[in-house]
Amino acid sequence: MARFKKNKHSLEEELYNTAFRDVFKRTAYESDHHEKKEPKKDTASSFKTTLSGKVAIRIERKGRGGKTVTLVETANGTLEEKDLLAKYLRKQLGCGSSIENETIVVQGDQRERIKTLLEKEGVKRISIS
Repeated sequence: MARFKKNKHSLEEELYNTAFRDVFKRTAYESDHHEKKEPKKDTASSFKTTLSGKVAIRIERKGRGGKTVTLVETANGTLEEKDLLAKYLRKQLGCGSSIENETIVVQGDQRERIKTLLEKEGVKRISIS
């Protein structure tokens, strides 16, 4: 029995000394934050081409288990730009959003809030149904 405990203890020491040595020896002021990071894209200017045309906002309940979602349809823009717009709406509205068949899907009835956000971004042709 004593031999088993001794082996277990030595195994723990070996793990500590090899795998976790660098982690535990780091001081509080040492960090990896000194690496240069790529600047974040300005999401408001990244999706301007998506918002240059007409934007249609509507709600839908069918096929979603009774849950209400708001659909934002734009004629212009690439899928990447629509993804950035969905991310922008998600952050501004505090709700989930995704892209389905090149249509932005926002959780809940957010028609009026989306309209005001898009008007602030300079969209002139907004239709709500």
